[in-house]
Amino acid sequence: MKTNVALIGGFLGAGKTSLISELALALERSGEKVVVITNDQGDHLIDSEMMEASGIATSEITGGCFCCRFEDLHDTMKQAVEQYHPTWILAEAVGSCTDLVATVYRPLQRLSGNQFRLSPVTIVVDPERADLVLEEGRTPFPWEIGYLFSQQIQEADIILLNKCEIVEAAVMDTVQNKMQSLNPTARMLKTSAMTRSGLEGWLEMLQKTDEPSGQSLLSELDYETYGTAEAKLAWLNCKLNLSRVASFDLQWFMTEYASLLSSRFTEHSFEAAHVKLMGFSGNMFVKGSLTASGRDWQWTSSNLQEVLGATVLVNARICADTKELADMVIQCAKEVSNQLALRCELVELQSFNPSPPVPTYRDN
Repeated sequence: MKTNVALIGGFLGAGKTSLISELALALERSGEKVVVITNDQGDHLIDSEMMEASGIATSEITGGCFCCRFEDLHDTMKQAVEQYHPTWILAEAVGSCTDLVATVYRPLQRLSGNQFRLSPVTIVVDPERADLVLEEGRTPFPWEIGYLFSQQIQEADIILLNKCEIVEAAVMDTVQNKMQSLNPTARMLKTSAMTRSGLEGWLEMLQKTDEPSGQSLLSELDYETYGTAEAKLAWLNCKLNLSRVASFDLQWFMTEYASLLSSRFTEHSFEAAHVKLMGFSGNMFVKGSLTASGRDWQWTSSNLQEVLGATVLVNARICADTKELADMVIQCAKEVSNQLALRCELVELQSFNPSPPVPTYRDN
């Protein structure tokens, strides 16, 4: 029996991970077995930590996008089949990636024989961000990122207009028209991870076998502009350890840390594509997500209690200088730690601009 494979892309902060998590849990409740494969340019992914905390079997492809680490992706998929015998593999491409049809979908189709059934390519969209990024003069990002964003839309078989529970109707209508203009053949659906709206409809689309998929090749994609767009973003992954002789309130630390970071981003005119914070100790965690500078942080938590020590992960993708961003993230952590008389130890830090994409394959 073939394993279903759903390839899911979309720009940073669109809500891909939350939707995938809800879909995976819904599938498992119905008796299916699911493996999620996450993807990032760096290490210490909060997405993977959250998936595993939900009880979902999860693997990572790090150090580059799926297209540049195709052999790792293919091997991981085959290993997942041997280890877990899944009925579904949900593969989430890093949010700065495009050209998935030519560099991932079609090579998998060509090389996998009868092992996998590839579902239509899904692109997840944050309508409020799309409304800004796709309109010249309103976007907070360099024009190259708008180019990347539009290319992602153009290769979709399915476009999910996500976060529909918080998007105004007028904005949603405007964005639907923009999506239709960029990709007239894509099927569109409004979704929400928070309310689980649209999940059943999305699954029905993924299961369809009577409609062509993987047909939208980006034959005129300018790889130089694409690479420049990725390099406009500073990519930071950081791991900190906090400790104190007396117990402390980790939730307070996390919310104060997030607030201070937001203030500094604004002061330095850093535009956030997506920033995630996660603090955890034992079976408790606090996770925050910021999907644009100036927006409110969104929080989830479990088993809140005071702790003697905790680990904090930071995943930040921001239009900023890499060194300035790294210094800011560390300095803010120290300032908040000092307020609680915490010892704050930097364990690992990555801060870089992604290298230009060099796909393993590009099937036209």
